[in-house]
Amino acid sequence: MPMKLIAMIMLSGMILLLFVFYLILFSMKSGKWFAEGRSGEYMPGGKRTYCLPVRTDDIPLADAHLEETLGRIYERLETYFKEMNPYLESNLSIDMVARHLYTNKVYLSKAVKRFSGLNFCQYVNRYRITYSIELFKKKPGLRMIELAQFSGFNSITSFNISFRAFMNDKPSDWFRRTKSRGSVETAKEAAL
Repeated sequence: MPMKLIAMIMLSGMILLLFVFYLILFSMKSGKWFAEGRSGEYMPGGKRTYCLPVRTDDIPLADAHLEETLGRIYERLETYFKEMNPYLESNLSIDMVARHLYTNKVYLSKAVKRFSGLNFCQYVNRYRITYSIELFKKKPGLRMIELAQFSGFNSITSFNISFRAFMNDKPSDWFRRTKSRGSVETAKEAAL
């Protein structure tokens, strides 16, 4: 009789282990273990990070309550970015922002995607590019590397890639044209 009991305990233990292994494997395949960061940027210490998107497409928005929750998260995010300028920090991550907004990175990623159509990296970089353009208009003497650093980018390469993505133009060409337009407008104002 004790042998039967031992055999049943071992069998149930093996079934439990298989179930846990299946859950872990499913979680890894569904991508829920990946976190977003800025694509291809160098971090302190020379390490390069890659933007692996948080997979949220498989999370159904079954009810209006969740949609409303995502809307509130996005509103808080917009307020946070406009008032506190966290995108100027080069080490900003989705985890840091989610903690500040008292939510998790999956909901934050889902809210950003739902209301802006961008992933988190693109959302942050859009703010950074906008800031760099405004900074250039105020201080046209800054070099591109300085604009990139002051705007929160870790490298000129990531700045160039993001600028092209949002402005459909090379940053050097855009800045050159804007600078020449600014000098023409200044000359026109002086003539008046």
